[in-house]
Amino acid sequence: MCEANSWLLESKNHVNASGCVAGGLALYIHHDIQYEVLQAADPLRGDGTTAIEVLAIVVHPAQHGSFTLANVYSRGCSIQALRSLESRLRSCSRHHKFLFTGDFNAHHPAWGGSKSCKFGEDVCSWMDESGLVVLNDGSPTRFDGRGTTSIDLSIVSAGLGKSSSWQVLDDNWGSDHFPIITTLHNFCNKGPGPQTNQPPNFNYTKADWGQFRTLCEELPLEDLDWNDPDTLN
Repeated sequence: MCEANSWLLESKNHVNASGCVAGGLALYIHHDIQYEVLQAADPLRGDGTTAIEVLAIVVHPAQHGSFTLANVYSRGCSIQALRSLESRLRSCSRHHKFLFTGDFNAHHPAWGGSKSCKFGEDVCSWMDESGLVVLNDGSPTRFDGRGTTSIDLSIVSAGLGKSSSWQVLDDNWGSDHFPIITTLHNFCNKGPGPQTNQPPNFNYTKADWGQFRTLCEELPLEDLDWNDPDTLN
């Protein structure tokens, strides 16, 4: 067990239309981790009500590049609200690596849902246009009297997806949501290698295109890793 004073708390309460505090977001950060809180405003719906609550920090690991961690709760994650959220975080964080995690209240088979809803379809479209990937493996993340659903998502920049892992715990600790462990291996000195800040660059002037073409023709399709085009190339 870690001592209570080993962790720092950042929290944010939601004030509903009646002026009452309801729900809210919280992050516990180990005191050894350097970070800064981003003052990003919550995206709103067209009627002015809150669409997505966000509590975001930029994490500065000791040996690796920084990334933005955004804890979100969605009351209606339309693609317009998601675009607004990402734009605000990019403008105040100056970093292009993201981990979005939280209750998106969005259903889609892409992360284990038995059905699709408009919010789920918007999340998929937003991920496609922003170069993001969902880490969920299809396991249910919430249960109620009607059964289980998968609405708690962990979404990362594509460059982080290959070196990340995701797990749902069995013990719900009295909540209707299951705890989720999301790990960015390269930021905690695990995994295959260090995370770079920039995507790989290829010197095409030195390419042997004849040999490349021959190798492509000889490679069996079943042996190719289509999830990592940079390594494939």
